[in-house]
Amino acid sequence: MPDWQPNWEDVAFDHAAAQAAVDECRLSAGALDTAFTGVASAEATLAADGAWSGPYRFDFDAAQPVLMTDAADTAGALRRLANDIATAAVQARADQDRRERDRERWWAEKAVEDQQRAQSPAGRNIPV
Repeated sequence: MPDWQPNWEDVAFDHAAAQAAVDECRLSAGALDTAFTGVASAEATLAADGAWSGPYRFDFDAAQPVLMTDAADTAGALRRLANDIATAAVQARADQDRRERDRERWWAEKAVEDQQRAQSPAGRNIPV
């Protein structure tokens, strides 16, 4: 028997759920971009026409930079989260692949030892 043990446990990672989360994060970030591009476009059109004035306009003008910054920050955070989840999925797959290779190596080493043991005179173990 080889003098080492592979990790016999599979990596616990739900790749389908991870991909769904990546997709949702990216869609949400895109939706924020689209929504606030629309707000900026509508505001520019209304401002150019002179059709929007009064206290609500002043409130909007005060809040708009903060909202735009928050939206951009949130969209950026969603994209970073999507990338982090995608990276975790790649790492989980790599770890699972490594575990499977280690298991195959262990079984191959055991087979060699078993074969050597079977071929040894009088059934004595031959050191490997």
